[in-house]
Amino acid sequence: MVSKVYPWLSHKIESVPAKWGNPISLIMTIFLALNIFVSTTMMIRRYQRINNQEAQTPLEDFYDFYFTDERILKLYPNLEFLKSTK
Repeated sequence: MVSKVYPWLSHKIESVPAKWGNPISLIMTIFLALNIFVSTTMMIRRYQRINNQEAQTPLEDFYDFYFTDERILKLYPNLEFLKSTK
């Protein structure tokens, strides 16, 4: 399947002019970096809430308001935090 899809996809990607391709690549890179940042910090805040830590920054307040435990469980239904062995 890859041997059939890759040449077609590669041709389509290479047919995009650099004038459009470079800005699109930059926008996608920035979007993915922000997505990774938000997902990571959201999980850190979720872990802090599980351990009964109060929000200490405006960003943590933002996460507490918009990313409630119920919403996080909808986004990541198989999420489980490992228990510490300490």
